[in-house]
Amino acid sequence: MTIFPKGIKPRNNLLFRRLIYYILFLLIVSSGNSQTYYFDNYSTQNGLGQSTVYTIVQDSSGYVWVGTLDGISRFDGNHFENYTASDGLAPGGVKVIIIDQLGIFWIGHHNGGL
Repeated sequence: MTIFPKGIKPRNNLLFRRLIYYILFLLIVSSGNSQTYYFDNYSTQNGLGQSTVYTIVQDSSGYVWVGTLDGISRFDGNHFENYTASDGLAPGGVKVIIIDQLGIFWIGHHNGGL
């Protein structure tokens, strides 16, 4: 009794077995290289200025800058520091934060201001 489909000749049995072994080998090797990613979620309860986030960038010092509906939040890995219109930002949310090659921040506001 054979496990191979009808019509496969013994000469092809070797090729079929090699193909099965090759597929099994690839499955085993690819499962060993999988990566695990860990995520931390932050909210207004953790100090984020607003829950609607438009943009996220990281500067050369390692600070993470988050553009939100109310302004900008700076995250140092432990705490948030929030900046809003009362701190001198234009009113409306921050849609885009770009840091150029000189380290200058360019901030695009929700109402079209720069």
